[in-house]
Amino acid sequence: MRGGALHVLGRLFALGICVLAAVPSSSGQHSTILLTEAFRIGDTSGGMFFGSMPIVSVDARNRVFTNDGHVLNVVSSTGDMVGMFGERGEGPGEFQRASSVVFGPKDSVYVFDSQLQRVTVFAPDDLRYARTLRIPHGEISYPSGLVSVASQGMAFLYRRAFRPTDPEDVKRSVGVYVVSLGSGNRHTLPLAVLPDIEFVDYRTLSGDSYGINLPFGPKPNVEAGPGGLVYYGMSDSVHIRIMSLDFVDRGNIAWQHSPVPVTRLDRDELRNKVKDTPAAELALKALASITFPRYKPAYKHFIVDDQARVWLKLSTAFGAQESTWVVLDSTSQEVGRLDLPTGLNIRAVRGDRAYATTAGDDGSPLLIAYDVQVSGR
Repeated sequence: MRGGALHVLGRLFALGICVLAAVPSSSGQHSTILLTEAFRIGDTSGGMFFGSMPIVSVDARNRVFTNDGHVLNVVSSTGDMVGMFGERGEGPGEFQRASSVVFGPKDSVYVFDSQLQRVTVFAPDDLRYARTLRIPHGEISYPSGLVSVASQGMAFLYRRAFRPTDPEDVKRSVGVYVVSLGSGNRHTLPLAVLPDIEFVDYRTLSGDSYGINLPFGPKPNVEAGPGGLVYYGMSDSVHIRIMSLDFVDRGNIAWQHSPVPVTRLDRDELRNKVKDTPAAELALKALASITFPRYKPAYKHFIVDDQARVWLKLSTAFGAQESTWVVLDSTSQEVGRLDLPTGLNIRAVRGDRAYATTAGDDGSPLLIAYDVQVSGR
């Protein structure tokens, strides 16, 4: 057993069932960790319903912010609705599509509207409207998401606008740029640049076309860490760089994973999914033209908790009902792992609380909070 490793003794086979784990303490004795469901939102028990899978952001007061289109909901640490703000529109404090919620210095709330291309700032206590910042476009790129906020500025993910007539657009890139909190101007140089997922543009001799992201291709992942740090990497390997918003390299996290091969069953499942689509014939021809990667990405996505630990959801073999989550500390040491249902995604971990999203039995989106209890320290 590696030093400090967390070994799960029980598994979460159904929502609401506890997970038992053991962790060696400094005295050599084992502590017991119990994860239990604290509350859920999205079904009849929570009294709130989501039209689509919500974003989940948690501030220093353990208030949970979720979105439902142009409205933001605020939920207490006990799962009670304590506030709601925003409405459809283009005026101050209004949204068309609230797509990112990030907390800045002193817990001010920064909301990025991806349709209006602006950030609206709200006061941390009463959530009153404070100000609006227009986010500039690049020469051939646009802001697609707010990553983090710190005293040095706001970190934005910029994507290149897709131009189907340009053959080079199959090799797009994404950049992380710092935008001033005062003027809203974008820094000339990028904080980070990553390849975007490869785009396959299949075209017939008659001029018909079908576009698809390369199945099982690596994707760029960019997440916020404590203090507004930016963590980023490509999903084909676990090598995550860390940068501050003043362009200081804060190191990296690297971990050796076991590759998961792309099998015939994976490819067949993908073909079966497009057979009933309106463009099924073109889609099948596009898939037939693709050279599939030999292996799946190392992970599907990651989040960074408030202790600067990285939680990675590893890729799974075909037909797997559970996904393994690996937790790495700032020195790249594995400090824990959990096996959770494949459809459950951890979105945030703050203190002794983890927040996840999944789909209910009827397919409706659910937000579930779990308490993390430790005994025997």
